Amino acid sequence: MPAKAVLRILNGKNAGREFVFDFNPAEYTVETGNRFQVVNFPELSAPLLQFLSGEGETVSLEFLLDDTLPPHSGQRPPLLERLARLEKALSVDPSLHAPPLVSFSWGREILPRAVVEKLSKRFVLFDHQGLPVRVRLRLTLKRYLTPEEQREERSPESADISKLHLLREDENLFLLAFREYGTLSAWRLIARENRIRDPLEVPAGTLLKLPPRRSGGE
Repeated sequence: MPAKAVLRILNGKNAGREFVFDFNPAEYTVETGNRFQVVNFPELSAPLLQFLSGEGETVSLEFLLDDTLPPHSGQRPPLLERLARLEKALSVDPSLHAPPLVSFSWGREILPRAVVEKLSKRFVLFDHQGLPVRVRLRLTLKRYLTPEEQREERSPESADISKLHLLREDENLFLLAFREYGTLSAWRLIARENRIRDPLEVPAGTLLKLPPRRSGGE
């Protein structure tokens, strides 16, 4: 018997609960991306693109819940009840103050940890009482990584080149050092390279040179 696609809740009060898909999706889409900020300088003929962050991996899939077709085995709850079970993965868990983490597998584990970013429902068939008996769903999951895993995946060792960074309103030298080099103490490396005496007095809009991380330390 073919493996069924399964969404499993990993934490919170519904931890361990599973949603087994009626029918496996015909396909799914995996997307990754980056965010950039457009920076304009009067002396340049074209704007510069400043990398902000990665968008993270998302998996989107479309599938069907249908009460007009017999179940593969045994009994199954009505469509609206199955849909409510799926929506628990999207709802804010009171013990977490956030939606729970989930995993998505289909024969193998595709996303070991993720959050449900979006669930779209399109009701396409109804019974004589007006109750839906068929719904097309589009589910979007975003991969979840802890800060430690993100640092390991990114590998804070810089390339052997320097780069430029335009300091934003929500940044300071300490946050920038942590993001670029993996340690707050690396603010000294940035300050030294840019001849900054006071790291707390660097205004937004300052163009900073970020030197390569030296092996064995700053």
